[in-house]
Amino acid sequence: MHESVSTAAHVTHFDEADCTELLKIRESLKPRAEEKGVKLTYLPFIIKALLAALRAHPLLNATLDDDEEEIIVKKYYNFGIAVDVPDGLIVPVVKGVDQKSIFDLAGEIQALAESPRKEP
Repeated sequence: MHESVSTAAHVTHFDEADCTELLKIRESLKPRAEEKGVKLTYLPFIIKALLAALRAHPLLNATLDDDEEEIIVKKYYNFGIAVDVPDGLIVPVVKGVDQKSIFDLAGEIQALAESPRKEP
């Protein structure tokens, strides 16, 4: 964490969004999600929106190689999801979100969130 604080820009930004249509879409898809045994939260929709933003602004999906002094734009999209566990937080990674449907994302997020909580 010390390295992150000393090498990464830290910014806080707030926006407001009208999510009326998102609420309607989620409600309409909930029965299909239940058929698949998946709890459909808002997080898969947020991930898909972030994916669209990353595609539109690829430099946000990049890392800086300090040794080579170059920016490496990644061609894949992996998202870390913070999960509260008894000892604190862990961040399992959902890989290849661009290749997954809303239902696939919901199921994987659900499994990742439940898995660490089951471990002794």
